[in-house]
Amino acid sequence: MANSTNFNWQLPDDTDLVKDGAGAMRTLGNAIDTSLVDLKGGTTGQVLAKASGTDMDFTWSSVDPLTILDAKGDLISATAADTPSRLAVGTDGQVLTADSSTSTGLAWAAPTAPSFVGASATHSSATSSTNNTYTQIPFDTEIYDTDAMHSDVTNDSRFTIPTGKGGYWLITALIQWADSQVGIRLIRLYVNGVASSEYSGLITSAVGNTGINWSRVVNVSAGDYCELYGLQTSGGSLDIRDDVYRRFQMTYLGA
Repeated sequence: MANSTNFNWQLPDDTDLVKDGAGAMRTLGNAIDTSLVDLKGGTTGQVLAKASGTDMDFTWSSVDPLTILDAKGDLISATAADTPSRLAVGTDGQVLTADSSTSTGLAWAAPTAPSFVGASATHSSATSSTNNTYTQIPFDTEIYDTDAMHSDVTNDSRFTIPTGKGGYWLITALIQWADSQVGIRLIRLYVNGVASSEYSGLITSAVGNTGINWSRVVNVSAGDYCELYGLQTSGGSLDIRDDVYRRFQMTYLGA
C-alpha cells in the first residue's frame, strides 16, 4: 500500500482487486475523517484559527482580531486567554495604564502628575562650632518634610533618603557664622557619616557675619542619610547662626 505525501494517508495500489480497493478506500476515508475533525462545528460568525503548530490542529474562534478594529487608534487587548477584544482609543493627552477593574485590564487615563518629594529645616538657636574642627550642624525645626526624611528630635542633623527614592537629589544650604575677620569658613556634605568630595568654602576678608550659600546635585541611595558639617578657623569657638541664616534642603530630581 502507498501513502499520501503530506498526511501519510493510506492509498490503494493500482493493482488492488476491487474488494481490496474498497477496503483501502475505507481506510483512506477514515484517515481523512480523523484528520479533518477539527474543521467540524463552529457557529455563525466564528473564524477558523490554528490551535497549535501541529498539522491539521485548528479551533473555532468567536472573534477575528483582524476585523474587530473599526476606528483610528484602536488597540487589540484580551479579556481572557485566547480572547481578543477591541480597546477604543483614549482622548488627547491620556496615557494607557494597567487597570484590573476593566475587562481588558487596561484603560486610558489622564497622566498622574509627579509628586513633590523633599525636606527643608532650620535651627531655633545659634550653635557653637570649634575652631579648626569639622562640626556637625543640627536642624531642629522643619519647614516642610514630605516623606519623613528628618526628625527635629532624633539625629536632627540627618536627612534620610526615603524608600524608592534613590537617585539624584538637589541639595541646597545656607550657613552663616557670627562676626569674625579671621580664617576661613567651609561647609561639607557627609553621607552615612563619611565626608564626601562635595564642599564649599569661603575666605573671610571683611567685618560682618560670614555666610555660605551652597548647592549640589548628588546621587544617593534609599536609606542613605546626608548631613552638613561646618569648619571655621577664626582662632576660637564661633557660633553658627540660627533661623533664616541656617537652611538645609533636599529635593528629589529622579532616579
